[in-house]
Amino acid sequence: MALLSWPAELPQRMLVDAYNRTGRDGVEATDMKAGPPKTRLRTSSAVEPLQGAVEVRTAGLARFRRFYNEELKFGSKLFWIRDQAFDGQPLTTGDGSILTNADGEPLLQSAHWLVMFTPGSPPRETNLRGDEWRISFNLIILP
Repeated sequence: MALLSWPAELPQRMLVDAYNRTGRDGVEATDMKAGPPKTRLRTSSAVEPLQGAVEVRTAGLARFRRFYNEELKFGSKLFWIRDQAFDGQPLTTGDGSILTNADGEPLLQSAHWLVMFTPGSPPRETNLRGDEWRISFNLIILP
């Protein structure tokens, strides 16, 4: 069975003020009696935590609930989502010039993350006013 993707009916970009990505932590440190801690690689497949949010109308909220509850079985399945930093950005050369095709149109990056909802941290829904909702969530970006 193929992996699911973030629904096209939902916003493809997370809100800037809610986006928070933490780097991978695959190092284990041991305190020593004196001097700096001793470190070693704990895992080469550490995950990256990500916090995000989108704003939708009531129809978008219903679509998100169906995606999370039914399609992802309450967030237990993996899915693809656009890389929020790089997907859709132009490719550039070393000096920053934008690469283009034969018609002069910029070549755009295509980048996606394989993610899952953070176990034990279900999405939060906030009614902003009337038909407007904010859905906040925690994801784990897999290596």
